[in-house]
Amino acid sequence: MCVNCKKELLARDLVPLISFLLLRGKCRNCKVKISWQYPAVELVTALLFCLAFYFHQDQVNELPQSLLALSFARDWLFIGVLTFLFVYDARHQLLPDAVTLPAILLAFLVNLFIPIYKNNPIPGSQNLLIAILFGIIFFALQYYLTRGKGVGSGDIRFGALMGAMLGFPSIWTALSVSYILGAIFALGLIIKGDKGLKSKMALGPFLALGTLIVYLYGDQWLWFYRW
Repeated sequence: MCVNCKKELLARDLVPLISFLLLRGKCRNCKVKISWQYPAVELVTALLFCLAFYFHQDQVNELPQSLLALSFARDWLFIGVLTFLFVYDARHQLLPDAVTLPAILLAFLVNLFIPIYKNNPIPGSQNLLIAILFGIIFFALQYYLTRGKGVGSGDIRFGALMGAMLGFPSIWTALSVSYILGAIFALGLIIKGDKGLKSKMALGPFLALGTLIVYLYGDQWLWFYRW
């Protein structure tokens, strides 16, 4: 529905990018301007789908046809979930269980059928369970040591999601990338004067970004980890 007039939108008003252009950036009913967030997210998602194909195109020759469609569906699923969590946590500082919990189960199941990375030293379900447990413990310790002030309970579930998506040891690399990106961004805000040392900032967008970077680059991160 339109966030202004609350009128239910038609299917023709929900075509990514095209509807925004045809409507000239305004609601068909109340003529109030549509936020640029919507076409921006739609465009970024489309570009990420293309990037996923670029980075994983070797699977076309390596995987049987029966698994190829599932492989690209996995890319789209992971990108869609991570993009949603990035935007939602940035806007509302909340990681909804209605998204993270089903995504954990789906990521675990699909990764059982198709190996995440061909050079992973630990195979199958054992790898995924180790990674999920690692993600849970990593954030649960921070949550209890800081009494919920350092990270939120939603970050614990996000840790499990990262493990289910990436496996081990890639989750460790993704956490490192996420925290480095978050620290750089926070430092920039502090220098600019927009934030102080005790200001709150959503961690989810950086976890989503770190997970996406490591997922797309795949085996290169395992090589880095071993080195």
